[in-house]
Formats: sequence, C-alpha cells, structure tokens
Amino acid sequence: MKFPLNQLKIDPSYLAAIEENAEIIIHAQYSVFKKYSAALVMAFKKMVDKHGSIHKIPRKILKQYRTPIKSLLDANQNLRMDLQREVNENTKDLEYIRDHSGEDSFIHTIALRKRERLYKKIEYFDDIEILHVAIEFCISIK
Repeated sequence: MKFPLNQLKIDPSYLAAIEENAEIIIHAQYSVFKKYSAALVMAFKKMVDKHGSIHKIPRKILKQYRTPIKSLLDANQNLRMDLQREVNENTKDLEYIRDHSGEDSFIHTIALRKRERLYKKIEYFDDIEILHVAIEFCISIK
C-alpha cells in the first residue's frame, strides 16, 4: 500500500507561498516589536535626559521600565532566532546568485540589501536586550 502523501505532487509555488507567508509573519512580528519597544525607549531616554544618567534614575522608576521591556522580550523570544534563520537563508541565496548571475547582477543587489536590513533588525533587537540587562544591573546595585 502506498502512503497517500507520497502520491501527491506538491506544486513548488505552494512551497514558495508557505515560505513567503512565514517571512511575512516574522516581519509583522518585528514591526510590532519595534513599535512598542521604540515607545519604551523614547520614554526611557527622557528619563535618562532628566536624571543625567541611567545610574541616577531612581530604582522605582527603573522597575517601571523593567517589566514592560521584559514582557516585550518574552513575547518575542523567538524573533531573533527567526531573523537569524532568514539571514542564513539569504546568505545561501546570495551564494547561489553569485555563482549563477554574478555579484553585479540586480538580483544580487536586492538580496544583499535584504540581508543588510535583516542585520539591522537583529542589531535593534540586541540593543533592546542590552537595555534590559542595563536596567536589571542598575536595579540590582541600588
């Protein structure tokens, strides 16, 4: 007896649509993450400007920022890994494009720009994690 799934002819465009859908979900998740984290960062920057340094911000105020930043990071705990996975896939695509179209091709330029945008997203995510660690540290020493 043949397994029914083995008899299916899967259309490559269907697989491409699934990959594209996953990519859209990751970018939507990043957009939400950036929107809320940017609001927190702007408010926190005002506190730093008001007090002169993160170390001079009272512990009570630091705790008010710790919880929402931690919640945001917890809600998006797989985001960095997903972005890194996209970078890895993009790197494979770039190697293929280089081998078949050359580095001067238009498609190579597009793929390279995409990778640069992904790196910037990862860097932004890392910056928010570093901010969270800095807040935790300042709370712990007070």
